[in-house]
Amino acid sequence: MLATDLDRTITIDPESLDPSLTESQRYAVAGCLGQRLTLITGPPGVGKTTIIREVVRCAREHGLTVALTAPTGRAATRMAQAAGSPASTVHRLLGLRGDGAQPERSGSNPLTADLVVCDESSMLDVELAAMLTDALKDGARLVLVGDADQLPPPGAGDALAELLVSPVISHFQLSQVFRQAERSTLLRAAAKIRVGAVPRFTPREGDVADLSGFWSKSESELIDEAVRQAREVLPQKLGIDPDEVQVIAPMYRGGAGIDELNRRLREAANPSGEKIIGGRLRVGDKLIQTKNDYSLVAESGEPLVNGAFCQVHGYRDGRDGGLEANCEDGSRIFIPTSQSPSLKLGYAISVHKSQGSEWPGTVVVIPPAERSSFLTRRLLRTALTRARRHCHVVACPTTFRAAIGRADQQVRNCAVVERIEDSFERAIQRELEADLVIAP
Repeated sequence: MLATDLDRTITIDPESLDPSLTESQRYAVAGCLGQRLTLITGPPGVGKTTIIREVVRCAREHGLTVALTAPTGRAATRMAQAAGSPASTVHRLLGLRGDGAQPERSGSNPLTADLVVCDESSMLDVELAAMLTDALKDGARLVLVGDADQLPPPGAGDALAELLVSPVISHFQLSQVFRQAERSTLLRAAAKIRVGAVPRFTPREGDVADLSGFWSKSESELIDEAVRQAREVLPQKLGIDPDEVQVIAPMYRGGAGIDELNRRLREAANPSGEKIIGGRLRVGDKLIQTKNDYSLVAESGEPLVNGAFCQVHGYRDGRDGGLEANCEDGSRIFIPTSQSPSLKLGYAISVHKSQGSEWPGTVVVIPPAERSSFLTRRLLRTALTRARRHCHVVACPTTFRAAIGRADQQVRNCAVVERIEDSFERAIQRELEADLVIAP
C-alpha cells in the first residue's frame, strides 16, 4: 500500500539540498523520496514547480528512474519545460485507449519508473487516480502536486481532497509566497478571493500590474470588451499572438455566454475560413475536444482527450474524409468526420475546461447571474489563475461580488480516506505479527 509501506525509503538530509530553497521546500523534497506517497499542495507562487525540479534531480542522483505526468497536455508541457525532463498526460502514460479497454499499464504490466510525479492533481478523479496507483511497480513512489483550492475534477470523486483529510499520508502544504509572486496583483487578488474578500485591481507601488478589470451590467458591453481585449489589447500589450489569449467564462448560454463569445471571437479571428461539415466548422478554427476519445492519437502519441485543443488546417471530403489539424504540441492529427461532433469552438471555453492549463493572457467573462449557485469563489479563483502574465476580468460587478461571497458547498464522497486508514491498520497488524514492532 502506497500510504503505509514503511520500509522502502531513501533518507535525505534536508540541509544538504539546494540552499536557495526555503526550509519548507527542502523538507518537502526530502519527504518525496522518504515516503512512497507524498502530497504537495499550495497556491500559485509558493514554489511547487521548484520542488518538482529538485525532486527529479535528487531522484536521479540516487539512481531512480522518473516519470512526469499531468492530467492535461498543457500542464504536461509546462511541467516538462520547468523540470527540464519529458512529461506526458496521465492518459498517455497509462496507455488508455478507451472503448471499455483496460489501460496498457496496470498491476499486471506496471510502469517502469521508480518515481512518478503528477502535477495538477486536483484534476484527478477517483477512476483515473486508481488507474495511476494500480500501474505503479512494487516499491515505486508517487508524488501528487496540486492546489487544493482549485475546482474538483470533472469526473467522479475528488481524490486529492479526500487524500488530504487522511492523517496517515505525508502532506507538505506550502504557504510562503516568493517575492516575485508576492508583487503580483493577480496572485494577491486570488489569495483574497480564496478567503472571501473582494480584491483590489489597482496595483500598489512596486507591484506587477498583471490584473485589470472592466465592469458593466450590460451583456453587449461585456462581450464587446472581451473580444476587443482578446484580439487587440492584450496581444499588443504582451507582445503575443492573439491565439495565445484565452477567453474563459462560466456558462454557455446567454448574451455573454461561451456560445456567443465563440461566435463573436471566430468572426474576429477566422471570418473567411472555408466552411466545412455543413458549415459548423471552418478551416482555421481553434477547437477543443469535449470528451475522451482514445482512438484519436496525434503523431506525438498523445490521445485527443477531453480539454485538448487543436487547430484545423485542412479538410478531406468524401467517405473517408475528416479534419486535418495541428495539436497544441505542434504534432498533426487526422480526425474522421464521424468523430468530429465532440469538437467544439475553442476561442472561449468554460472554467472547468481551462483547469490544468495556463496561457500568457486570459480574459475572464462573468456575465450577470448573481443568483447562480455554481458561481463560487473557488470557480473565480480557478479562472483568474489560468493567466501566466495578465488576466483581464470582464464582469458584472454584482455577480462578481456574489461569487466571492459564496463558498463551494459541494461535497464528494468516495471513501478514499477510509480505505487508506484500513490499509494502515492492516500494515501495523502485519508488523506486529511479524515481530517487526515490539510492544512494550
